Amino acid sequence: DDDPFWDPAIRNAYAAAAHDEGLSTPWSILSIAGRIDFPLDGTERARGIRVIREAIQACALTGIPVMMVPCLKQGRDTPQDQIDRLVEDLRACSPDAEAVGIVLGIEDMFTADQNLDLLGRIDHPSVSLYYDIGNSIRYDLDPYAEVAALASLICQHHIKDAVANPPIDAIGRPTNVP
Repeated sequence: DDDPFWDPAIRNAYAAAAHDEGLSTPWSILSIAGRIDFPLDGTERARGIRVIREAIQACALTGIPVMMVPCLKQGRDTPQDQIDRLVEDLRACSPDAEAVGIVLGIEDMFTADQNLDLLGRIDHPSVSLYYDIGNSIRYDLDPYAEVAALASLICQHHIKDAVANPPIDAIGRPTNVP
């Protein structure tokens, strides 16, 4: 909330400067301490929804067409109720994104089958996948097969270095995952 970019005057100045210089920004990342967690706490959950909606408007104002929503970083260990909250909250925010032409790109650590189920449950044209090839490699998935299965649902790719079979922590998560 204290980041200067939340100030509409600063966003307006950024948008004007980018326009004057002929610059465009193809995507933005929505990040609250590295991820959106879709928490159980009602106050924090309402804050998350508000931040998503404000970020959608900021993207629209600054001409950014895709907003990455990093979430569900526990991968296959993500509790089902957290996934359910993500579905509800993105369903609630997706009409806002659609109204201003923004795509919400979910970046997670799920398998193709889990992502097919997730996007099927959200079922909104403004929500897609921001597919992270490095996350697939870290979780010992085949990115070629995953991309083939998800191709029509991917809005952008996130390509980064990754290590197959990374060190694992005490509860089975890769230790080199941010």
